[in-house]
Amino acid sequence: MKHLEPEIAWDHWRTGLEDLWRILFPRYCVHCHDLVSDDRALCGHCRLGLTSALPLDQAENILLEVFDGSLVLQHALSLFLFRNEGAVQSLLHALKYQGRRDIGEMFGRLMAEHLIDRKIFPDAILPVPIHPKKKKIRGYNQAAVIARSMGKRMGIPVFEERLVREVHSESNTRLGRWARWDNVSHNFSWKGGKTGKHYLLVDDVLTTGATIQACVEKALKDDPDSRWSIATAAVVWRD
Repeated sequence: MKHLEPEIAWDHWRTGLEDLWRILFPRYCVHCHDLVSDDRALCGHCRLGLTSALPLDQAENILLEVFDGSLVLQHALSLFLFRNEGAVQSLLHALKYQGRRDIGEMFGRLMAEHLIDRKIFPDAILPVPIHPKKKKIRGYNQAAVIARSMGKRMGIPVFEERLVREVHSESNTRLGRWARWDNVSHNFSWKGGKTGKHYLLVDDVLTTGATIQACVEKALKDDPDSRWSIATAAVVWRD
């Protein structure tokens, strides 16, 4: 009987174990629920339906249009356009409510690559914080999952305690922009001191911009020389 080299034998075992794992625990597309043959969250068909929010260009950037000059930013990045009932919505829902941290890690790697390509390297990365009560229910902060993935890829520190959410407010889902801003404007505190550093604030999705604006405005009040950029996995855009 012919014996395989140890490395080749291990490759055979690993392939067999991976095939067995897929049989016992099949993976499905988080959007259309078709079976997927790899570890990706979306099938090939649904991936083709994603709409990019790039390029990163301040003159054309959709995120800056959301703020309409009310927030001064160094850079603004979002990967995808969010549309109701679309694949991006399914990805974000799985990340937030179904424990799919791998989706957040994937977002983080993609966002990091875009920033590296453009030679944008902030001093630190901060996730938009969630209240401890919500974190206890959900198990983690989805923005922090994205931020840690970005920090690992870019070699940049991630600080999760410099910006803190101290007030637990009701859901903003059905509120307009100014109502949202009023709902969150006093919810955050800055624990980072006066540093004058360039921070990248990270979140999963930008809807009206109220939460991000409240975070940055609070930080600037206590650290007026700091500079801010933002990055989100998706941005809601209404034609």
